[in-house]
Amino acid sequence: MQREDLISYLERLVLVRFTESERKRIMEEINKILDFFKSLDEIKELDNYEPLFHVHDIEGPTREDEPSHEVELQRSDVMLNAVLEKGYVKAPRTIEE
Repeated sequence: MQREDLISYLERLVLVRFTESERKRIMEEINKILDFFKSLDEIKELDNYEPLFHVHDIEGPTREDEPSHEVELQRSDVMLNAVLEKGYVKAPRTIEE
């Protein structure tokens, strides 16, 4: 894909139309980004380095994921406090629309 075609592609993806000045400004920004990545590709000495996932060479504490049986819930106890709707337990919405 040519760099000029990229703006039209982005317009179709986000369902907007850019003015000519916006297209020019966006193209300048895209060129800066692509040129930066091109300059990274030119670095040859990186082959000797392992990928870095964290800036500090430490690992956080972990534990085995084991089930806990400290709290035993009886179905009848849960149903006493449940809000039912059409035979299902209704819970609060967790994802905003």
